[in-house]
Amino acid sequence: MFSITKNVSKKFSLLSGDNNKIHFDKSFSKFFFFKAPIVHGVNLCILALNSYLSKKKNNLFIDNQKINFRNFFLNE
Repeated sequence: MFSITKNVSKKFSLLSGDNNKIHFDKSFSKFFFFKAPIVHGVNLCILALNSYLSKKKNNLFIDNQKINFRNFFLNE
């Protein structure tokens, strides 16, 4: 099972400059339909691509990426 901790999201928030409370503040995010902090979409994509690419033995170059966010991913 893949999970992303609240601490990882806080670090990404500092790096990206996206300080939206929806990503790390439980008392703020409880007012939305997901009821808990959610992972930054870009962070999720970076982690997924990193995981995928680290398993590849050949040189793979990605020159563009289309991403449709169809659901949310909660911080653990």
